Amino acid sequence: MEIQRNTPDGLYKLKGAHQVVRVGNTVYLSGLVACRADGSVAGSDAATQVRQTYENMKVALASVGADLSSVVKTITYLTHASQYKDVQSHQVELFGQNGPANSTVIVSGLAWPELLIEIEAIAYLPEDAK
Repeated sequence: MEIQRNTPDGLYKLKGAHQVVRVGNTVYLSGLVACRADGSVAGSDAATQVRQTYENMKVALASVGADLSSVVKTITYLTHASQYKDVQSHQVELFGQNGPANSTVIVSGLAWPELLIEIEAIAYLPEDAK
């Protein structure tokens, strides 16, 4: 089975990795954060960062013809438990009551000190997806 790797325009470029990897009808998204395409971090609060992170997720999914409705699993990393309310509120706004399976992990830090939230995702595409 062919493995497709890409980092779509509009997302920051990772060194040595890609933001999107597709194997058959399964799509794996790298841990997405609140970075703009130029590498600058959007906002210094959880509410702003979670919005930017999900905007990045939409760009990543669109690169393989998918959208948020294709997401079946997320793993959310937070630097403080108090951020959970902002993240959960935004997830309900995006997914309604039919959101993906999710694990939330509190971590002592992320790759850059100004980052508060990181979200990995797995999506499944319909059998007829190209």
